[in-house]
Amino acid sequence: VYQSARYIYYQDVVLGSGGTSTVHLGRHRTSGKEVAVKVLKPDSLEYSMKEVEHLRRLKHYNIVGFCEIEDDKSRRIKWIILEWSKIGSVDNLLFLPENKFGLCEEDLLGVMRDMAEVLRFLSDCNVTHGDVKPKNILVYLENYHKIFKLADFGISSQATDEQHRRLEGTPEYMHPKILQRQSPVAPFGDLWSFGVTMLQC
Repeated sequence: VYQSARYIYYQDVVLGSGGTSTVHLGRHRTSGKEVAVKVLKPDSLEYSMKEVEHLRRLKHYNIVGFCEIEDDKSRRIKWIILEWSKIGSVDNLLFLPENKFGLCEEDLLGVMRDMAEVLRFLSDCNVTHGDVKPKNILVYLENYHKIFKLADFGISSQATDEQHRRLEGTPEYMHPKILQRQSPVAPFGDLWSFGVTMLQC
């Protein structure tokens, strides 16, 4: 167990990992509320601060909730404290035996509805997520209904970003023109990734 002034996280309970961070289950030390603790790698601060900036600014029901950023002073690293999903991601749902041939109609329509809403919101804000895929769509249960929320804004970009052509994200979900660097990252790339995601579901 690691702890900061307000939170602890369990090193052996890993919710996910990537090139810039590892996500663990954690708790608020006073309230006991369970959270997701994104422990940042020292060389990923630029990406992570961009994610924090987007999460603070982009408030939408279908974007994973940002709580705060916490300093781990003993190890000189930062944690991003996020809303925790007990169910996990759409990718987790797809690995359940009952979803061997795809999600049930209710869940499929839920993913389609919620992601269409949030991608329209991001487009209106001139923001491109850049890595829409089942692993980055978290699942929450509210009043016995599943709610789907977009997570991981580490490589998201603003339309005003100067010719954002760096090859980032997951190649199998990328629009061909972005993958081949014939086009900068743009909202149409998120729509393509969303379409590939729906085919997988």
